[in-house]
Amino acid sequence: MMMILAAFFSGGQAATAQEVIDTYIADIGYEDLHNSSGVRLTTAGAILQQDRANVHKYNIRHPRDTKDNYFTTAAERAEISHAVAVSNLPKGLTDAIVRGTVRPLRIEIYWFDESGVDYFEITPAD
Repeated sequence: MMMILAAFFSGGQAATAQEVIDTYIADIGYEDLHNSSGVRLTTAGAILQQDRANVHKYNIRHPRDTKDNYFTTAAERAEISHAVAVSNLPKGLTDAIVRGTVRPLRIEIYWFDESGVDYFEITPAD
């Protein structure tokens, strides 16, 4: 079953033209389920954000994790939690991310205009 996240960063207004600016694999592991203080994370957005912090800041990677060129700073990674919070994600997907039972995930980051990333899509990776 394919589950997709379409999270909008620009007030939910999608432009007519889209461009994938980056694609990466997030392989959710134990370290991604906990923040840097060891506290268990309880939302999908926080877990996906921690995954990118682990890859970029802490150099913690799981077997299928790949780098992206967008979420390299804390400010950029903070967009992930917001996107998940305001999107209409399938509950099964967010529950599986929180449980750590869906891995790896293929994430495509889309660019619409000069203001930055408008949304990204998440599907289970093959």
